[in-house]
Amino acid sequence: MVNLMRKYQQSLMMFVTVIVIVCFVWFYNSNSRGGERGDADIAGKVYGRNVSGAEFKRVARKFEICQMLGLSELWSGLGYAGNPKSRNELEENFIWNSFVLRHEADALGIAPTDDEVVDAVQKLPALSTNGVYDSTKYTQFIQNLTSRGFTTELLEELVGDSLRLEKIKTLLGATDQSALAEIRAMYERRNQKTDLSVIRLKLDDFKKDVKVSDEDIQKRFEDQKASLLHPEKRKVKVVAFTLPEQTVPLAGKERVVAMQKLADTASELAVEMTAKESKLDDAATKAGAKVIETPDFEATSPPKEIGASAEAAEAAFKLTTADPNSDVITTDKGYYVLQLVSVTPASPMTLDEAKKQLTEAITDERANEAMTLKGAELRKKITEGIAAGKSFADAAKEAGATVEAFPTFSPADQKRPEAPNADEIIGRSTEMTEGQLSEFTPTENGGLLLHLDKRLPVDEAGFEKEKPMIASNLDRMKKEAAFQQWLKESRIAAGFVEAKS
Repeated sequence: MVNLMRKYQQSLMMFVTVIVIVCFVWFYNSNSRGGERGDADIAGKVYGRNVSGAEFKRVARKFEICQMLGLSELWSGLGYAGNPKSRNELEENFIWNSFVLRHEADALGIAPTDDEVVDAVQKLPALSTNGVYDSTKYTQFIQNLTSRGFTTELLEELVGDSLRLEKIKTLLGATDQSALAEIRAMYERRNQKTDLSVIRLKLDDFKKDVKVSDEDIQKRFEDQKASLLHPEKRKVKVVAFTLPEQTVPLAGKERVVAMQKLADTASELAVEMTAKESKLDDAATKAGAKVIETPDFEATSPPKEIGASAEAAEAAFKLTTADPNSDVITTDKGYYVLQLVSVTPASPMTLDEAKKQLTEAITDERANEAMTLKGAELRKKITEGIAAGKSFADAAKEAGATVEAFPTFSPADQKRPEAPNADEIIGRSTEMTEGQLSEFTPTENGGLLLHLDKRLPVDEAGFEKEKPMIASNLDRMKKEAAFQQWLKESRIAAGFVEAKS
């Protein structure tokens, strides 16, 4: 592929090429911390061939560039296939599905041209100013890439993959046009005003009647003894690279520049800590930073020394005595490098220590059971009353239920009604028909019965105005669904096997 830098930035080419070569040599010969797989390892097998650790890592680097560029359709389309449960799974999905996308696009004869790639690059929001391609931003982005050890080829390949995905989606959805009935149904689901009545049950009202004996607690303790533990705790040393607190915080370009400087310094320290016999105190002093130590903390309670960051706490709990030093951890407050100091293993609770926790659990279970039975009983009585010819209001009153009128709403309203559980109520109501009484629906602090009183007529002028946009969104959703099914089947056909770690 014709290199974009050569095509549009010839005057800068020699300079960037030198940087790329230097960074490339450094990146591959240093003790890189960019993944758990070694370059010589076999990461897995796809289409009957082995994928090396080096190849796996190369594609992994595209994931970061993809997010930097804001190519959300590419990284989410490839990454979220298969419903990943963690960021690691999301990234690995992106990597393996990139191999599938490339292979299947070649089989279909789909190959973006150089001109298409250039055009797509120039339309990237990250490289534009006021919607117009900005060569200065492009140059800055390329310099940022090379400073991280990336190559410009990865950018070209990534944009090419984005075009491949777009072309395949278009091919899959070419024969599907949304019907007028579907378009109207979608408009109505979002915009039709609804009148709704609510019956609330409060969990606390049922908790008051629950009695928990010492025998109940003792039995529950014996049943759950193995899982009743004080959580594991960690203590770490921390080197923080964060902006100083200021009356007027940095913003815009100044903040970006300052944060990049911190990121570079943190990265240099993390790399230095990969060398044998390296000491964190010495490396921090060299970087002009201080080492502080946290108290013992649980994974769910990150301390202030790591910015109360959940990301930093998660990283701390992945450290081991054999590998005690972390990579650079990026948070909204800055960057951190950690070193494991000690691990306090999880320990069993005594009966006295677990008593409060067990009492609350038993009380919640019994209160929820009583509340659910009461909700089902109310629903039965109201349904029978309506069947006998009574109005909903009269049937509810006869059953002993208190009815609350919920404010008229539509799901598209920018401002939600100021009522408890408003989002849950609106979400549940979209599945209901006029005159329907819902099943009893538990909430965090109780439960609900909903009665859909009336759907109001829609605004026909509003429908005509939004119809083209809705049709476009429906077609896009169908293309995405078709693509995800295609990707699932293609991955199976690829015979993908991931190597055991």
